Amino acid sequence: MIIEPKIPLVFTGERIIPEAGNYMFQRHMETYNFAINFCRNKIVLDAGSGEGYGSHFLAGAAAAVTGVDISKEAVNHAAGKYIRDNLNYQEMNLMDLTFAEGSFDVIVSSQVIEHLNEPDKFLNGIKRILKKDGLAVICTPNKNVREDGGLGKFHARDYHYDEFMQLLNAHFAEVEYYGIHFKRPADSLKISLLDAVIKFDIFRIRRLFSPEFRKKVDMSIEKTVSLIIIKDDLRTSLDLIGVCRK
Repeated sequence: MIIEPKIPLVFTGERIIPEAGNYMFQRHMETYNFAINFCRNKIVLDAGSGEGYGSHFLAGAAAAVTGVDISKEAVNHAAGKYIRDNLNYQEMNLMDLTFAEGSFDVIVSSQVIEHLNEPDKFLNGIKRILKKDGLAVICTPNKNVREDGGLGKFHARDYHYDEFMQLLNAHFAEVEYYGIHFKRPADSLKISLLDAVIKFDIFRIRRLFSPEFRKKVDMSIEKTVSLIIIKDDLRTSLDLIGVCRK
């Protein structure tokens, strides 16, 4: 059950708010759509659950899901909006995961590690609370292709694909890597053109229209974009995914 709150979580750029068709939301959901294949009938942790939509999605297949976030506001919002018998949210610092050793079959962390000042401490914690045969699905934007923009101000560090691989390989015995890509060249072109129109509107034509109208036009373009996850061409992927085993 989803109960829309009277006061929705305010979008600051730090946490994605679910909007059908939104390009960045699509990228986040692509990771959850990938991760859910490992979560069926499993005990799952969503590490950095944010607004809560991803935990709720995973709980549709998992035996139980716990979403954790450092923000009390986000946790309270998620707990009030997303209701399932097998789903709960907890306020917790990802640098100090207090769960018992071997608590989870699967840990999902979507576009969180780039926000952390101590990624090694986070990964050590992830490894400790995974079961012996468990796995972690960890995603981060690829710095090789990341667009310059306001979202970066919330990041402690962005990772080139090889830096991300080096980081995960140092903590896990086995890691498989995947990349999120545009499905067609036209999809990349649409986003590039939209980005250019927004950034280089030197005549301020967009300002002649209301924010609501501008958003409606932008979303009408973004919702036509398709994404795909493949193992090839990590260098050019939008986002990097590591499937990590102890």
